[in-house]
Amino acid sequence: MRAEIVIALKAQARPGIVGGMARPDRGRRSPAATRRVANSSGRHTPPTPRAYRVSPTWVPVFIITSLICGVVIVMASYFGLQPGGIRILSLLVGGGLFLAGLFAATRYR
Repeated sequence: MRAEIVIALKAQARPGIVGGMARPDRGRRSPAATRRVANSSGRHTPPTPRAYRVSPTWVPVFIITSLICGVVIVMASYFGLQPGGIRILSLLVGGGLFLAGLFAATRYR
């Protein structure tokens, strides 16, 4: 029993050892070491103001057109108004147009 106490005290006395096992080296953790420099000259380029970030005119036209066309194609397929028997292709095209409109709407500024 005395030998176990001595081993436990020796393990606690050494700073790099926890429970008889060595801790992994974590390296230096200081603000100077973790700071990243964007440009070696030290100059900062400010972000573009929101007033200058404008989407082209065709973007809202594309959004509205693709959303409406996608919904119309899916509804026409659902009600059986499309000629031909290829319904899955029309559903994929309609869904793709709708998703393209949603994606463009998330990028609109």
